[in-house]
Amino acid sequence: MRLLRRAALFAVSVIMVLSTAVTPTAGAAPAIAAEPSAVPFSPDDDVTISEIAFVHTADGLRRAKEYVHSGDSCAFAFCTIQNSSGGRFYKVFKMSPSIYVCTTVRLSNFLGRWDTHNHSTDTAELQDQYFRTNSIFPPGRRDPARWDPIYFITFCP
Repeated sequence: MRLLRRAALFAVSVIMVLSTAVTPTAGAAPAIAAEPSAVPFSPDDDVTISEIAFVHTADGLRRAKEYVHSGDSCAFAFCTIQNSSGGRFYKVFKMSPSIYVCTTVRLSNFLGRWDTHNHSTDTAELQDQYFRTNSIFPPGRRDPARWDPIYFITFCP
């Protein structure tokens, strides 16, 4: 009985290996990087988030940087840049937190080191997946931010 069971398991293993070995991959679609996104952490978080896309060219990057650092375009907001749409666009994320209470934004697929400017009146804490603060952007700070380990931004007056 044991010998029969082992033979059956061996046969199933061989069939599984052979079936994966002949699976065609030549026509498989290339993997597309997930889009960066920013959303309120909870329904109670009072923050307005908008995204502005610029074509992925040297001029588009220049315009995205100007937008991030402009006191008119990003007035009372925290702004940064991300690469998106498979490298077709630079996307500016503009986050306008409430000026009265602390609020948290959940980030997905934020990568790289990009121009960032805090035009808001709140202090922004860039946090890892355990809500540990990696970087602090007080009002007025304008520096590149390293986004690879950042999952949350908490804004507090």
